[in-house]
Amino acid sequence: LFGTGDFFQVGNYAPVADELTAFDLPVEGAIPPELEGWYLRNGPNPRKATGHWFTGDGMVHGVRIENGRAAWYRNRWVRTDSFVDPFPLYREDGTRDLRASVANTHVVNHAGKTLALVESSLPYEITNDLETVGVYDFGGKLNDAMTAHPKICPTTGEMHFFGYGNIFTPHVTYHRADANGQLIIDRPLDVPALTMMHDFALTANYVVFMDLPIVFNLDIAIRGEGDMPYRWDDNYGARFGILRRDDPHGEVRWFDIDPCYVFHVANAHDDGRSITVQAVVVC
Repeated sequence: LFGTGDFFQVGNYAPVADELTAFDLPVEGAIPPELEGWYLRNGPNPRKATGHWFTGDGMVHGVRIENGRAAWYRNRWVRTDSFVDPFPLYREDGTRDLRASVANTHVVNHAGKTLALVESSLPYEITNDLETVGVYDFGGKLNDAMTAHPKICPTTGEMHFFGYGNIFTPHVTYHRADANGQLIIDRPLDVPALTMMHDFALTANYVVFMDLPIVFNLDIAIRGEGDMPYRWDDNYGARFGILRRDDPHGEVRWFDIDPCYVFHVANAHDDGRSITVQAVVVC
């Protein structure tokens, strides 16, 4: 648990208390007139002075760029169902209410939809003006959490992602949406426990999954003290799983590696003979 003296409560990290809108922002230098769109940033913005940094409610900041101008800035809370009327992610029977979300980790645009993401829950759609539309479940087809770090293929326009956090098997499921935003693949993965699979990698031909020894701790989750319910497990081991993109229901080949943890993948590629993953590794 953290309190008001923690680094994310002070200075540049301090939460923003107000939702603001400003027009015709001053610009230093020049914005290329060809550059047009929305620059968005999402992150945790705790409403309370206690709790874990990762569990702060999401706030999206945005700048609208058009005709060489910064037309507006605004910041808005992601008003999830549990933001308005708080309720827990896990029910008493161990099942999840995937509407419960802080939507605080990432924001992505795909197939005309802008989604605020956190890996424990369903996405929440927001408008170009940063107003919350509501839960987005791909037309009722997604019954799983969605990673906050999906990968959009620059060639096909498909969005690859996975969901984890289910106490019951399957603990992890790989998903794929086509360029039009239709969910076309749901593929369970065989992992022995509920690991914290925060990110993954995508290459031209492969999907790379990371089954690493940060594992769900039920006792911490039941206590409900605001702490993250995951801990390092010396006995779990570590491995990478490789799945061919052109055979999404085929064999996942697992390769044992030295115990470590990876929060984020920076890049990945394959040359037909080998796969390279560039990541920040904690050992």
